[in-house]
Amino acid sequence: SGANQTPSVSNYTKYTISGINITNNFGDIAINLNTGILYAWTNQGAGGNFYSLNVNGDPSNTYSLIRSSSNVGLQIAFNNDCSVLYGQDFVNGKVYQINTANGNLTDLNFTIGISGPSGVGLRDLSGCRLVSRFTPPP
Repeated sequence: SGANQTPSVSNYTKYTISGINITNNFGDIAINLNTGILYAWTNQGAGGNFYSLNVNGDPSNTYSLIRSSSNVGLQIAFNNDCSVLYGQDFVNGKVYQINTANGNLTDLNFTIGISGPSGVGLRDLSGCRLVSRFTPPP
């Protein structure tokens, strides 16, 4: 415990996912904490493909390509209750709402304007969710 502790993982499970060709460069991943579904969007150079994978238990053979060849690479994150998946193109900074069923994008008419070596968008997004924790009294 303590503010200066380095986070670590004591164990992990590695799965082989049948049928997926991981030659894609992923832009980002986001996990819906309510369903255990991991969503992944590849970068633009890899076609802008949108995948899902059930990581609630053994994810073998549960990979799905939802949308291919969107020609946009996105950083993705859920809102606090995982009801909306957002995407941001780090090349041009445009922000979208992503339909998780079909990968369709709704342009939110909002652009993040931070100049950088790869464009004007952010390199990564992060979802947020408040989690209740019991803290024992002193």
